[in-house]
Amino acid sequence: MSTNASAALKTAANDDIESAYTYHIEPATQGGCRYVRCETCGAECVPATPARLTHRPGCTEADA
Repeated sequence: MSTNASAALKTAANDDIESAYTYHIEPATQGGCRYVRCETCGAECVPATPARLTHRPGCTEADA
């Protein structure tokens, strides 16, 4: 694993399906959970499930 705890995880499936989202890992001191970030509005969600993400007002991904 990268020493940069917030480095985006890349997978071919995620790139094809949800290109507006990036996947990350929290630092171990914060639990080490995988989370997802909307690159349009910056909202984040644990667990890494884009369908559960609450987008910020005005985010175009909220209606997608």
